[in-house]
Amino acid sequence: MFRRLAAVLLLSFGLVISPGGAKDPTSLPWRIKNAQQAAVGQSLVVGAIRYIRDGEEKKCADGGYKCVAIILPPDSNKASVYEFERSTDFVWSLPPGQYTILAFARRDSGWDIQAMRAIFTVPEDLTPIYIGELVFEQNGGRYIVGAGDDFERAAVQFEANYPSVTRRLNRGLVSPEPRPGTWLKMSGICAPDWKIACTKNYWGVTPLLPSDGKKFASVGGLSPQFRWTPSADSAVTYDIVLYEAASFNDDGITRQFTEGRLVDYSQGLVEPQWTPNVALEPNRKYYWSVRARKEETVSTWSTYSYFNFFLIGFSSGYGQWFKFETPAAAKSR
Repeated sequence: MFRRLAAVLLLSFGLVISPGGAKDPTSLPWRIKNAQQAAVGQSLVVGAIRYIRDGEEKKCADGGYKCVAIILPPDSNKASVYEFERSTDFVWSLPPGQYTILAFARRDSGWDIQAMRAIFTVPEDLTPIYIGELVFEQNGGRYIVGAGDDFERAAVQFEANYPSVTRRLNRGLVSPEPRPGTWLKMSGICAPDWKIACTKNYWGVTPLLPSDGKKFASVGGLSPQFRWTPSADSAVTYDIVLYEAASFNDDGITRQFTEGRLVDYSQGLVEPQWTPNVALEPNRKYYWSVRARKEETVSTWSTYSYFNFFLIGFSSGYGQWFKFETPAAAKSR
């Protein structure tokens, strides 16, 4: 899913600053850099990024753009970024566990975020692995992501560059994260067959609870109720998905958010309402969305867009999922 976040302001204000204090020694830094050797208790992860624009490999960072891959480590909602300027090989040093490449992002005045949601696993025995070629392709305003395999070239290059590493490079290619739910066909949620009243700001259903979905508004507890405007067709059922928000940044200070780990999913709801099957964590940010369903045909997920004009600038975004935040502690009913 492609999302656009933009903010153009003549004054710098309203930044969300990462909290200070002692760092968790097991957590990753906010930026992953190429490694000359594996750190203690970590393994080398080898691969390549291919950036293609209009059919040719070009520099991604042209014209002041910044390009990053957003990588979510195990058991954390704080993602790290790997910054690249053009097609490039990489060697990362990472602790064992399962990682998710959440998205590619390209930033000028705002972020263009293209979800990838590919997983790879760093083995417990710290064997170096090759995860493949991560492809980030831009054709006009459309982005495509994928992965390729050039293991033989990578293995030869790894042996030449790291002669002191006694373990051979193993193939551990990224794979698509399992998608929630089942379906055979898909169509746009604002297509006439779904009979959903799309609006200028809401492309799909309009959220009613736990909030209007436009910002990380705090809700009343850890088991909030979700409601949305229904389809005019009583034969339509609903799927709902809930993700924890993952934070990332490209400067070590300002936090951005994107969809992180899947928390809950329900399929084929008859009524336009739902309560999560699990209690949510306190003081956490979440994303959610609803799609329409008729048996094995589903719609695209509902999103919202906005444009806010200020005296000294504007902010805008489109293709956004609904969001909210849980309180620091559950409130009594």
